[in-house]
Amino acid sequence: MRGELAYTIAEHRLVIATPDGEQTEKLLPSFRDFLCREECDKDDILLRFSGNHLLTLPQTPTLEEFTRPPFHYVVYETEKGRLIRMSRGVQHHHLLVPPDLYHFRSDLTLADTSESPFLNSFLMIAFTLAAAPLKIVKLHASVIEHQGKAILFLGSSGTGKSTHTRLWQEHIPGSRLLNDDEPVVRIMEDGSVRVFGSPWSGSTPCYRSISAEAVAFVRLYQHPENRLSEIKGITAFTALFQSAAILRSDGQHREQLFANVTEMSDRVPVYRLDCRPDREAVMLSARLMK
Repeated sequence: MRGELAYTIAEHRLVIATPDGEQTEKLLPSFRDFLCREECDKDDILLRFSGNHLLTLPQTPTLEEFTRPPFHYVVYETEKGRLIRMSRGVQHHHLLVPPDLYHFRSDLTLADTSESPFLNSFLMIAFTLAAAPLKIVKLHASVIEHQGKAILFLGSSGTGKSTHTRLWQEHIPGSRLLNDDEPVVRIMEDGSVRVFGSPWSGSTPCYRSISAEAVAFVRLYQHPENRLSEIKGITAFTALFQSAAILRSDGQHREQLFANVTEMSDRVPVYRLDCRPDREAVMLSARLMK
């Protein structure tokens, strides 16, 4: 069934042109809650994504190379835009990032089940880049929501973000996990900051098309004592910037991300929480909801 699939993330449409809509939809199980079944107005579309393009590696030096297990990425500059090569073992696929960040092209068939993780990752990259000019940032954070308000817990892998939000659900009635690893944060037109669920959530399945008012960013540190303190200025900015998804070789994206994070850290308070994994630490961070 040839056609288009449309998904809504942070109130913006992502459209996939596919030779087989039913099969492509099966490749994206985490996107199910974000599927949009009504007609899309062209002005509402953030980006378009298509497959079955012949993309070859250019004979030029690499711009950037990084690994996010189990995948390895290499970025090249071409006449038509940046080409990203994504590898897992002997399997490789390619994404072309256009200068206008609108029509992203790939060599995926969009029908082969083995392509599912590649498609998921390419869509994440495309959304992250295309959404940045609209004051949208994808963060590495675990988010707890309570009565329409949310706290985003930041920190390096292993610092206890997921543990802290799990303890919230155990000790704070009515709290729920909004996203456990890759929420989308957006500065709204009225200046408020909202956090949205996304089709990406790390190792914990939590793919909810919901949003909440962001009332605090909290950087977690493991410590034998529980203590909460507000941080400001460059310290607050750094706490957020280190948690933001970024394509470092893209200067324009880096500048947009810098501006977005600066504004977010000005509009929403940022805290440091040194803590143990216990109820007392939860009660400290729970004060921020008020």
